[in-house]
Amino acid sequence: MSKIEKKINIIYFLPADNSPIGGIKTILRQSNLINKLNIKNIKSQIVFFKFKKNKNLFLRLLQIKHEYKKKMILKKNFIPDWCDYEVDCKNDLNFNSKKDFLVFPEVFADQAYDLYLKKKIKYAIYVQNGYYLLSNQNTEILKEVYKNASFIISYTKEVDRYIYATFPFCKKKILRTHISFLSLKIKKKKNLITYMPRKLPDHSRHLINIIKNRIPKKWTIKPLNNFSETKILKNFISSKIFLSFSHLDPVGFPPIEAAIHGNKVIGYSGHFGETFWKKPIFTRINYGDLILFSNEVINSIKNINLNWIKKTSKYRNFLKKKYSLEEEIKYLKKNIAEIIKIF
Repeated sequence: MSKIEKKINIIYFLPADNSPIGGIKTILRQSNLINKLNIKNIKSQIVFFKFKKNKNLFLRLLQIKHEYKKKMILKKNFIPDWCDYEVDCKNDLNFNSKKDFLVFPEVFADQAYDLYLKKKIKYAIYVQNGYYLLSNQNTEILKEVYKNASFIISYTKEVDRYIYATFPFCKKKILRTHISFLSLKIKKKKNLITYMPRKLPDHSRHLINIIKNRIPKKWTIKPLNNFSETKILKNFISSKIFLSFSHLDPVGFPPIEAAIHGNKVIGYSGHFGETFWKKPIFTRINYGDLILFSNEVINSIKNINLNWIKKTSKYRNFLKKKYSLEEEIKYLKKNIAEIIKIF
């Protein structure tokens, strides 16, 4: 890593929202990891903000209605209720061009516009979902923001494709990052089916109504709603089947976490999930085919046996290695070295 004598603060921007969205979890973890690495003169903070008219964050992302010029309001000392990480909050919006490096999620990329033009602050756009690249309706502002960004951060080739297609001039700016998932020891499994209703509540509600009277009486269905990461993993350790309602996701976090912890995963792959959705762990259902979805759940209940954990261990170990903390740290260090260079 390049030697640095000057202090650099890598500052991530996040909405002050209590929805446990995977992208927010990732940024909180990576900011925490940067500080834990104890690299001399490098630290990381989070700016939490809200808007005057702040609708439900996830609905806004789905509807692509985020508009430029909504006034950003600082939310001091905000920590999401579900957060398991130590968070260093930056409680002001004063930035120093000589030491601060800002990172904006793609859905709020427009917020870099005035900061760059007026104060020449170096920044990156963190693109976690290619579908949200144009979340701002003013494409000219977004074009300017991406053109003047020092880096565009991405963690999958699929996201890269969307960046290339939307902003082809960004090809040489992309920094590849990585994500990781905790892996806990699998203990005794219960006759439990888990799912997350947040993204496609209509789909999950209909499916649960279809299957609840068809499953054996000894089986239960449990929604995982607004849980901390630790609480979600504890449920994955216990459950045998996870119902996936991934929607427009480059990488569906819950299906991978469920699979690593010994679940049979049935449902929507989120389009890009095909890259890791392999049998026997994953069964992909075409979007909206709730009858096939329900039938696969019932068949899986009948066919899951005591050898499931052993039978799926090889592919689960592959997923653990692919999405390991060591890999995430390796990429973080590379990216920090690139940030150091521009200072």
